[in-house]
Amino acid sequence: VRLMRIEHSEELVGQILQSKEVELILGSQRIALQDSANVRIKNGCIMYGGTGTGINSSLVEDKKCKIVVPPGKHSFLTLADLSKIWINSDTEVEFPATFSRATREIRINGEIFIDVAKNPEHPFIVHTDKMDITVRGTSFNVSAYDQEKEASVVLVRGKVQVDTHRKGSLLMLPNERVTLEDGTLSKQKVDVSSYISWKDGYFAFNNTPVGEVLKKVGKYYNVRFSDSNADLSDKKITGKLYLSGNLDDVLTSISLITSTTYTRENNIVRLIVKKKGDKSL
Repeated sequence: VRLMRIEHSEELVGQILQSKEVELILGSQRIALQDSANVRIKNGCIMYGGTGTGINSSLVEDKKCKIVVPPGKHSFLTLADLSKIWINSDTEVEFPATFSRATREIRINGEIFIDVAKNPEHPFIVHTDKMDITVRGTSFNVSAYDQEKEASVVLVRGKVQVDTHRKGSLLMLPNERVTLEDGTLSKQKVDVSSYISWKDGYFAFNNTPVGEVLKKVGKYYNVRFSDSNADLSDKKITGKLYLSGNLDDVLTSISLITSTTYTRENNIVRLIVKKKGDKSL
């Protein structure tokens, strides 16, 4: 949905856009994953699709393997070492068909949650354009979109080192969040559930401004909200928002917690701020 600003209006108006399919790139092959966006490397094969279709990983051992997840879609990847990756929308993950080096390395643009298989002799490195994260066995969330100013790492368990390209490095412990924004690297204690719940099908909010809520929902469902109503964006909410496969259900829930009226007609959606005394839903 691309939401447009209307001056002096108390509503948000948007047009729903059609999402593309998740794409798996194996060397020169480009495969659209329509039935299942789960990819796994097992017994020397890269398996994909709901019917267990696959390709021998030796055929693409020295070639580029990548999952491209468009806005509004999500995917799951099991690597050759059994590390598991939850891939959020609008994210690309480049990975090897096999791990044959002293280090295990992947590259991402976007957001993932990864549970790294423990192997102290072969460190795992996640590369982004803004920072690199080195681990030996742990689980953490990385958000590093090329088009966004802030990049972050949230550590659930284990220990990781975050290395920036020019702004130094930091060692992280569980329940810590490291951010890199405007050239500044910082670290703070956090409630990790607020940052990783998306992989389990819900968002957890704790006194979160509605503007941030809409930003997270927008990324998950391919919705681009604008701050056309500052009063609405500044409101704060606490609770869980379950990520239904039905966008109408989610927008209806948002309208309830923001005291707005939600309507949809074909591709056009509206969140209209309720006036005092308005009891309509």
